[in-house]
Amino acid sequence: MLALAYFELLAQSAGLGTTWCGLIKIIADMVPGIHELLGLTPNTYFYAMMFGKPAVTYARTVQRDSAARIRRIVFA
Repeated sequence: MLALAYFELLAQSAGLGTTWCGLIKIIADMVPGIHELLGLTPNTYFYAMMFGKPAVTYARTVQRDSAARIRRIVFA
């Protein structure tokens, strides 16, 4: 999972979108013969991630800098 987390950061820096796919893991553990189809031994630990070009882009969040001012109003 640590390798996938790093891959997720690398993919996003290259403009790719990612999503973790636990459903593939569940299916592969439940359906006999899937491990062999994927080229895995039955006791190999794995997880799946899908990635590709995102269809949606999001605006960046608010940039916090020294120009931001916080004002407090105290009601007595």
